[in-house]
Amino acid sequence: MRLLLVIALLLAGCSPDIRADQIAVYSFTSFHGWGGDPVIVLEDEEAVNTFTETLSEGSRLSGAVDVVEPDWTVVLDGKDAWHLWLDDENGSAMHADDTHTLYEVGSTDDIQAYLL
Repeated sequence: MRLLLVIALLLAGCSPDIRADQIAVYSFTSFHGWGGDPVIVLEDEEAVNTFTETLSEGSRLSGAVDVVEPDWTVVLDGKDAWHLWLDDENGSAMHADDTHTLYEVGSTDDIQAYLL
């Protein structure tokens, strides 16, 4: 029983718990911030939940992080930024304040529907 509790606690720490009322998506400009006008601003609850659930369901990848520039910077409620890489099947995300940790977010079809 204790082993199950330890495993549950470890798994709970693997994915961030992300909540927001607004999502602003920017073309990537820098790992140290965002600038210019957003490509899109989403305030619809369904759209915001699509982004926050995708990020929250991410699996933390182990090892050193060495990445190319991301496709997008996603800013939650004007302050909490995530860098996002998307391809045809899945994606990756990195919190702007923790550039040493990368999350695999799995299917990004729902997110890409808002960006294309």
